[in-house]
Amino acid sequence: MNILKKIFGQSKPTEPILPGEKFAIVKLNMKDGLAIATVNKAYDNYQNKAFYPWFVGVELQVIDGNENGHPKDDEALRLNGIQVQLELLLKEQHVVHPVARVTRNGFRDIMIYI
Repeated sequence: MNILKKIFGQSKPTEPILPGEKFAIVKLNMKDGLAIATVNKAYDNYQNKAFYPWFVGVELQVIDGNENGHPKDDEALRLNGIQVQLELLLKEQHVVHPVARVTRNGFRDIMIYI
């Protein structure tokens, strides 16, 4: 029996292989204040998740933030640049699926399936 079929229940991904992009902005009330999430909603019913079981989660600290702890404009650009560089690095060895980015009091979280 094919090892992938044995582990995941199917031997190959179904079309479409990648779910596409359907980003939504979501406000979250966290215990430390307001958080803003950008989430790829195309993953809600994505049938091929089992073929990309690895998850990369990165927490970045906001250095120059406003009173809510969210990044000021220049800081947001710096954090966005770090995310781009991270994705480029991962793409050298993996298929990269950006799932979400959450900006919260003092931190930015980046979530990627590979």
